[in-house]
Amino acid sequence: MQHVTPRVHSTLPQELYVYAAAGLHLRFNVRLCVGEADMPGIRQLVQSLSLGDVLLTDAQQYVNARRDDVRDTISLPSCCNVVFGFVSLRVTKVL
Repeated sequence: MQHVTPRVHSTLPQELYVYAAAGLHLRFNVRLCVGEADMPGIRQLVQSLSLGDVLLTDAQQYVNARRDDVRDTISLPSCCNVVFGFVSLRVTKVL
């Protein structure tokens, strides 16, 4: 990994990190949350976010309610058995 320092007059607020293609894991899985066993990974993922407690509450409610997979789902992308994302989808009907 190589850190690229922004130019002094740059208007971009982000910094750039360049990775060699060989260092990236190209295979990752996206799977549904299977229950309480996934909560530690979700907890670790959202703990530093400003609304992490809200996401954690939503995930716990999903696990407790065992919602229908077609209407309400939580998907977890992972690579090398490490969860690196959290997607909560709720399908609603507009009447």
